[in-house]
Amino acid sequence: METLLQVCLRLGSDQFTHKFGIPEFDNLFENGIKCTEVSELVSEESCGETYFCYHLLATFLEDPTKIYDRIIYVDTNKTFRIEKVIELIKNENSKSDENLSRIIVKKIISIDELYNMIIGLPNFLKYTRVSLMVINSIYGCILSQELIANDYTSSIERILFGLKKLAKQEGIAILTINALVMPNNSSEPVPLLGVKWLKHIPKRVSLHQDVYKWLKHIPKRVSLHQDVYISNMVKKKVFYSKKYEHGKLIHTNNVVRYLKTERGIEIYKL
Repeated sequence: METLLQVCLRLGSDQFTHKFGIPEFDNLFENGIKCTEVSELVSEESCGETYFCYHLLATFLEDPTKIYDRIIYVDTNKTFRIEKVIELIKNENSKSDENLSRIIVKKIISIDELYNMIIGLPNFLKYTRVSLMVINSIYGCILSQELIANDYTSSIERILFGLKKLAKQEGIAILTINALVMPNNSSEPVPLLGVKWLKHIPKRVSLHQDVYKWLKHIPKRVSLHQDVYISNMVKKKVFYSKKYEHGKLIHTNNVVRYLKTERGIEIYKL
């Protein structure tokens, strides 16, 4: 028998879906980041991944269906800037200190800190209503320590399974930010944390074809890339995205291109 949350998700309830406020980009995640799931945004260097996080937070703070909810923003780079979120909020009433305090910022710098936070959250959630967690970036703390191969693998595994369990059991949406790198044995960039990470994130939007089987376990993944050809043609830095479902590239004629501006992300149309 379906739970109330499962029914609401199946019917597309806004209360349990988190949007970027950019329709073209929300569509890449099938109308937004959904509760009970771990989704991922992977990016080449400086493609605006943090801007997308700020858009997600700003839209959350203006959403009337989430006025009793809070959001956890895990900052592993120590770069979170609340003023950038405020700039994206259109409703002046939503810029109040009380409303902004619904963003819980946690600065994490190590694997152990991240893992302890994950396993400790269920107790915290007994008293605090949280419906979304953003980890920017998931690779930042994992790669912050020098680990031998076995320790590295086990660290990724325990973080992965902890996030999936947390999303499903607590009914929250989780978005992880990952980086793209070019491995020696591939002609295409792949998410940084390797095969095991890729396999277990059900939803990921990516900018490149994923070459590891692990990707099929990430339902939604979106990746971000610089569009070198278009950028050279129009003399602007233009970026684009690709969408993956369970590791498979979803081909479409409608490529989502965008610009990074002082006002945040803007969709770019040819």
